[in-house]
Amino acid sequence: MSEQATISRAEAARRLREKRKAEGLCPICGLPVDSSERIVCSECTERISEQGRLRRMQRREKGLCLRCGGVVEDADRVNCRRCRSAYNTQMKAWFANKKKIKEISTI
Repeated sequence: MSEQATISRAEAARRLREKRKAEGLCPICGLPVDSSERIVCSECTERISEQGRLRRMQRREKGLCLRCGGVVEDADRVNCRRCRSAYNTQMKAWFANKKKIKEISTI
């Protein structure tokens, strides 16, 4: 059996996205990307943003965590404990890195 026949659909999709990205095309739709600074074309970016807005709005209406859709323990919050903890960890790392960069640039 050939290699092409043995790879999964997910693997084939991943390879296609990587190929498109390497060629400067949008990995989602395959159209040319508008700017060299972007990976995804503006149409796909807008569609993905709108999907995210709708998903967050639906989760907010249901009282679910805006990030993961899990149960929010405190009605005054919009994210669950696990997502708040992950966010705090990410922010601490970001600020620590920013501080290192600032220290290096002043030397």
